[in-house]
Amino acid sequence: MVNDPFEAIANLVRRRIVERLATGLRRVGAATHGLAVSKPAISRHVRVLEDAGGVVRTSCDCGGPPDPAGTRRSPRSTPGSVAGCGW
Repeated sequence: MVNDPFEAIANLVRRRIVERLATGLRRVGAATHGLAVSKPAISRHVRVLEDAGGVVRTSCDCGGPPDPAGTRRSPRSTPGSVAGCGW
């Protein structure tokens, strides 16, 4: 488990995810589109970013079909964290 945000964003894939999330809320698929990484690997990268405090998952309306149950969770960068500074 990576607790250091600098270590978490040292990985290029995670850094790209954070850069894309810094522009606003989006679904994981949109934030990772074009990255040559499997879905299970993307899940692990997002989990590492969550563990480091740079990303949180929230229920949101991110341009997809309605989710009345609130079961879809979308990541967003955490304000005040290294990952959330829009870098």
